Amino acid sequence: MKAKVISCVSIAFVCMVIGFANQAAAGVLITAEEAKLPTNAMSRRGVFLGPTIEIISPRSDLGPLRSPIRLVLRFRSHGGAKVDLNTLSVTYLKKPTIDLSTRVAPFATAEGINMPDAEVPPGSHRLWVDIEDTNGEIGSVELTLQIAE
Repeated sequence: MKAKVISCVSIAFVCMVIGFANQAAAGVLITAEEAKLPTNAMSRRGVFLGPTIEIISPRSDLGPLRSPIRLVLRFRSHGGAKVDLNTLSVTYLKKPTIDLSTRVAPFATAEGINMPDAEVPPGSHRLWVDIEDTNGEIGSVELTLQIAE
């Protein structure tokens, strides 16, 4: 009986690892149903003293993109503080807002986010990304994704 339980636990563990490995290869960032929600006009302005969030990809000068896209953000902390990955928040600005943090978490490190095949439906999508450093300072950036039909 004990060997059977250990065997079942081992199989479950292997399935979980395979699932996480596949999840890291591609992922749905925004669903078609979420894209249909009304846009939230929320905007944040001001000076943020926390980490810098640099948008590497997609580049805004390329015009509308085709899904899946490569989403790459780079985090840089300042003044000896470190980025606190546990505070990463990615919000889809819809009514109501949608927390996408768990969708990007498998692709996030203290250096940034590298989601090579992010699935996004056609349209314009506004995202807000926040992350804190170990000093409690917040860094933020707004990202607009233009996805072609």
